[in-house]
Amino acid sequence: MVLLPFIGVAAALVVVGTVLMGVVLVVATTVLFATGASTFFAIMTGSFGSIAGLVAKLLPGKRLWAR
Repeated sequence: MVLLPFIGVAAALVVVGTVLMGVVLVVATTVLFATGASTFFAIMTGSFGSIAGLVAKLLPGKRLWAR
């Protein structure tokens, strides 16, 4: 019976951790959609995609990587 409070605390920590992870995921997806899907895809496609995305944002209308 002494372990019941500890089990309750552990369960509460698990629930809080799960909720926090859900909030972090929602915030991350919201930020991704706010900054634009192109940035997300640039990050997903790797470093070259990220560089190309940065160049596209810095120099709109000048596609240096597509000669």
